[in-house]
Amino acid sequence: MITEIYLQKAAVPRRALAATTLREAMGIWGTERLLSIAKSCENTEDTYRIEYGRIHKRYANITFLISETMTEQNLQYTAETLLHWLVEDFKDAHTGAQKDAAGICAAELRVLIDKFRKDADPPIIKGDTLKSRSPTMRSSLKRGTQYRIVEDE
Repeated sequence: MITEIYLQKAAVPRRALAATTLREAMGIWGTERLLSIAKSCENTEDTYRIEYGRIHKRYANITFLISETMTEQNLQYTAETLLHWLVEDFKDAHTGAQKDAAGICAAELRVLIDKFRKDADPPIIKGDTLKSRSPTMRSSLKRGTQYRIVEDE
């Protein structure tokens, strides 16, 4: 799949990570990340940058199509399908621009999908954390997040 290098380079905009839904996050990611890269690559003579920008623009268009038209029931599945296509693009790339664009976009989309995965287990916390009077212990919990509470063994 996508190498650790691309996962370490993944730079998802903070607003996308702070979004409350996958739909909103994908829209922000498409606008603030993908289109901004595409635009920055437009006025250049460098063939790598031109191709890299065009690929980002194509991925942005697909992302907008998904985030704007899919029903809530199909959104996660369709986003995961896009991730699969990006991984295929990465594996089948013939140029450095194709490989780099597919690699970084797949890594960033994976970060978003993982954040909003509906079937993920909630984080585990120990029962003692809830009883603690320590502000540090209690402040490590995120408001609005569901937790699975386990008692110390």
